[in-house]
Amino acid sequence: MDRVMSKTFGKIEVTMREMTVQEVIDLLEGRLQPELDTGIDTILTGNIASEVLSICTDVKLSELRKLTPTQLKEVADSVAELNPFFVRLLENLTAGQAQGNSEQA
Repeated sequence: MDRVMSKTFGKIEVTMREMTVQEVIDLLEGRLQPELDTGIDTILTGNIASEVLSICTDVKLSELRKLTPTQLKEVADSVAELNPFFVRLLENLTAGQAQGNSEQA
């Protein structure tokens, strides 16, 4: 069964879902061309990136811009909750990159 969660923020209903293994692989290998939004990425620093939100939600990022920062973080947190393996993978990749950078210094 698919892992799905829906939340309503005023007039905006957002349905979030878990990514498939293929979507994770395609995203990591650059084969997916998800929508990006640097404004959303700036607000969500350290959280799920806009490209992941565009894959895991049923609304355009322009609709997510209508949310408050607290609501946007709630969406990102829900996406992270539905995608724990992806989040852990990102954390491991980030830690590996940081370790590689410190060894080069």
